[in-house]
Amino acid sequence: IGKWLRITLGDPYILLGILPGYFLLILAFIVFLLCPGDPAAGAFLLLMTALFQVSNLPIGLAEWIDPLANIAIARAIDVLLVVLMPFFLIRFALVFPHPKPILQRLPWLTYVSLAIGLLISVLSPYSGLGWFWLLFSMVLTVAILIHNAITMLDAVSRAQILWGVGGIIFGFGVISLLLVANTFELIEFNENFNNLVSATALMGMGICLAIAITRYHLFDIDVI
Repeated sequence: IGKWLRITLGDPYILLGILPGYFLLILAFIVFLLCPGDPAAGAFLLLMTALFQVSNLPIGLAEWIDPLANIAIARAIDVLLVVLMPFFLIRFALVFPHPKPILQRLPWLTYVSLAIGLLISVLSPYSGLGWFWLLFSMVLTVAILIHNAITMLDAVSRAQILWGVGGIIFGFGVISLLLVANTFELIEFNENFNNLVSATALMGMGICLAIAITRYHLFDIDVI
């Protein structure tokens, strides 16, 4: 643990990649405490928890403690990225900032992505198919959020969309572009560059959400 802490705290790029995850997780937890009955607040907390795990899972720690633990870690990462993350992404998009009307008619719709992720994880684990499914779910999430922004007509919702949804579109949009560029080798892979871009995207998303909450009462939160 001490070795992992020294490497993490001693590398500014690694540290920069971790801090935005803590900020977003704390923000999501506060939102959920204030609005436990809001579907968007619950979906936001689940998504930020998964995102936090993705950005902070100490993969190297298992190798230093027990090399056999890498097998469990690899399987956990596969389930997190292929099964849970796409489900949380799409579910969040369908209920943020308000549940879409189609969910009233088809409440099971959000679980389709979960079923797809489970099938991929069981039938084709550790394959490129899971990676493309994650990428597709991020692009689909951005598309749904853009549709939400277009269909919100009242002034308050438009302000919430501008900052809240706009920040989320910016965050996941930048990360999606980074994943596309790395997947198709449009740019040379550089871990420090990826950490810097991801941290910028996540921190920008967190700041925009904070503005939407404090100024425009996103999640119906009144901040004194």
